[in-house]
Amino acid sequence: MLSPHLEHSQVAIAAGFSGHGYKFASVVGEILADLIIDGATR
Repeated sequence: MLSPHLEHSQVAIAAGFSGHGYKFASVVGEILADLIIDGATR
């Protein structure tokens, strides 16, 4: 799950990663930053 918080728009949540999820940390960080700054991601 990658999503902005429903009540606090300055907070984004990334959850639900299993054993290999750590290798996606850099792209997940970029997506979360886009969600917080722009409200959407490409």
